[in-house]
Amino acid sequence: MATAGQAGAVTLDVAGFNRQMESLKRDYGVKMNTSIHNEHRLWIRDLIKLTYPRKMGEGKRAVENDLKRAFVGVPRVRWESGALVNKGLESYTMKSFHKHARGMRSGRVAKSYGKNGSSQRMLVPLKMLREYTREVQKGVGKLKAGWLASAKGMDLRLPKWVSPVTAHRGSHVDAVDRRTGTGSITSINNVPYASRKIGKLLQITAAGRSRSFATRVQRAQESAIRKSNARTR
Repeated sequence: MATAGQAGAVTLDVAGFNRQMESLKRDYGVKMNTSIHNEHRLWIRDLIKLTYPRKMGEGKRAVENDLKRAFVGVPRVRWESGALVNKGLESYTMKSFHKHARGMRSGRVAKSYGKNGSSQRMLVPLKMLREYTREVQKGVGKLKAGWLASAKGMDLRLPKWVSPVTAHRGSHVDAVDRRTGTGSITSINNVPYASRKIGKLLQITAAGRSRSFATRVQRAQESAIRKSNARTR
């Protein structure tokens, strides 16, 4: 029924969902008061909540910590003395060096970066480091914003601190045929690094939705049994 696809895509198949509902009714006499749209809405709600960062402050602190690992902020007087040199890093800008220091898979600067001589940190004026930090922090919440189209399609809201002003708002396609009960609903987070950042999260939330659904089924079954027993007394 539920599929966690590539490039930050989540899909719920209506036919599979309907077969599951019919099976519950036929085999257990259980009729679930739910719908494909409700299940998809709950999944998107989970993804919006769990997509990093949970809060703006958390994301800003992560940016600040990453940059402190890659750069060394130097007070103006020391910098203007001309005694400090970034030997071997002359071809880098702050942006390109930041990219160089980040891990390919995590997108973060490792906690071990620059320690024990394992890698070189870049010396920059302290004022410039502060300005660059503020600039990078403007991107906090971009990954969450990739669920904007899905949120609107499922009548949900993103946290107020997540800016909707982004080129990557994702997409939401409701291809459900109400007449035949077939089709699917697909939501896509199209932020360029979404597949790398939330691939595991898609699997976790899909499993969580399945467990929650199974619990609700069990409760519905138990309720049906109690009602049946009450009628036979």
